[in-house]
Amino acid sequence: MIARHRGIRGKFRAPLFPYLQVLSFVLSGVFILSLGFVSLEIGFITLLIGLIIHGLHKEIVKHKEKYEIGKKI
Repeated sequence: MIARHRGIRGKFRAPLFPYLQVLSFVLSGVFILSLGFVSLEIGFITLLIGLIIHGLHKEIVKHKEKYEIGKKI
């Protein structure tokens, strides 16, 4: 944003913009849909399990830090 205000132009150019980006988006969707329902279901379940583990770990660390801080005082 600051570069635009200063009139600086970037050196990077995306080839075939925006057609290449749209094509990659569409092909990614086709690839995901071609995996089949079972694969998508397994991926979703794995994601949920990972989020639950992450949340539990975060709570355990917070509780442990709180206990250790209280113990040191």
